Amino acid sequence: MIDEYLVQVACDRVIETIEAMGRGISKPVFLTGSDPTTRTRVLGAAAVKLGKQPINLGMSVSSAILVSEQAEARRMNTLLDGIIPPDASVAFLDRIAVLFAPSLQCNALDVLAQAARRRTICASWPGRVENGRLRYADYGHPECLDEDANRALVIDITQSESAIS
Repeated sequence: MIDEYLVQVACDRVIETIEAMGRGISKPVFLTGSDPTTRTRVLGAAAVKLGKQPINLGMSVSSAILVSEQAEARRMNTLLDGIIPPDASVAFLDRIAVLFAPSLQCNALDVLAQAARRRTICASWPGRVENGRLRYADYGHPECLDEDANRALVIDITQSESAIS
């Protein structure tokens, strides 16, 4: 857990990255490092500074699936379009682990990358970054994901400003 000052420093780095990206880069921005609670605090602070509300994706996706009787609702891109306000230029997504559920039959990174083509996506990455790879769960686990970290802008909130890749 990091103190409030470091949360604000990380928050400022996130905002600087988002503003520097503009609409020119269509990659999602992932916050990594530290514990999930701290990532949530940084994500929330950045959202508030930009006048946005962070979206608890786990709760929103679960609710959307429960209330919909259509098979189409299980298509994550369609669901995400219904969850993120259509006029939002930036969406802050927290608790995205629901995207890794095997029953959704989707690749979480593909879903977020596709959403990032329409707006800036900033999310708390629930996995880890190792050797230039975004990882979630271990090999052999049904929720395992192992993708090239270059598919996203990764901000390690525990590192110095030079840690943005």
